[in-house]
Amino acid sequence: MAYPPSMNTFLAHSLDFAGLAETILRSGNEIRFRACGNSMVPFVENGDILSVIPMDPLKARIGDVILHRRKNGALAAHRIQRILRDRARPSAVRTRGDAHPGDGEMIPLEAILGQVIRVQRGNRKISLTSRSHRARAALWSAIQPAGILARRLARKTGRALKKLR
Repeated sequence: MAYPPSMNTFLAHSLDFAGLAETILRSGNEIRFRACGNSMVPFVENGDILSVIPMDPLKARIGDVILHRRKNGALAAHRIQRILRDRARPSAVRTRGDAHPGDGEMIPLEAILGQVIRVQRGNRKISLTSRSHRARAALWSAIQPAGILARRLARKTGRALKKLR
């Protein structure tokens, strides 16, 4: 579904939006914006409205979905997979989109702008902080690599069968 731009619309990947979001969150206010992209499918879909609140990066937990600045200055909303510590104090987090396998991206704590607490999909509001959501996300994170491997194996098997014909 395409959303026409208007005078009040910023694209989430624009640096203008990133600066505005950072200013609003650092001043202690919540922001809401429309997600662009599919990196967090199935929990966040393209076009969903995300609600983000300020957060203390030292209180980040594995499984939190955070809004952070990437190295290129753009914003991303991804799930924390791992917390790295320096002398028992958190120093960085490793994040990954739910739709992507692999190690994800290392994010310094100062790049964390806020926590995504809710997704609005149509009239439905979905909490990303509830125990049930966190359990579903943990299960997805555990089984998702197996699903990717199964799809790759099916493609390779299909190609091999075509060669045999």
